[in-house]
Amino acid sequence: MHDAGTFECRIGTLNLTPALLPFDDQKESDPEVDPGPYHLFIVEVRGTIASLFVGSTRGHASLVRACSLCEENIKGGGCFFIDPQSRITLAGYSGSFGSIPISLAERFAVLVAESLRQRGIAIEGTKAEPVPEQLSHFWKKE
Repeated sequence: MHDAGTFECRIGTLNLTPALLPFDDQKESDPEVDPGPYHLFIVEVRGTIASLFVGSTRGHASLVRACSLCEENIKGGGCFFIDPQSRITLAGYSGSFGSIPISLAERFAVLVAESLRQRGIAIEGTKAEPVPEQLSHFWKKE
């Protein structure tokens, strides 16, 4: 088991498609070409550093490849979007890598919100809703 509070959080990559940032579950999408109504995120852990990588790919494994990362260092993932209340949201889980602890998702959401505000994107707050039942084995108490 690893305590999420002991890791330094960093942003690895924010490869954002502005049109996909606001969550829109009513949007018509073609699953063959469109990643869906949100971005995906993964968390890479190396030593005591946890890094967040975000992109609009069609799967978490695709995001790993797009960021030239090693799958064995990926310790969770989920979806990333701006909710209707203009909050940066890290939610859900990766079918391949599981979810991350809520405390880690909260810390990453704050970092991303600061980064997006610096880019001129209006953010009203943050929200973290990873799925605890899907927590990556890396974070679980044995």
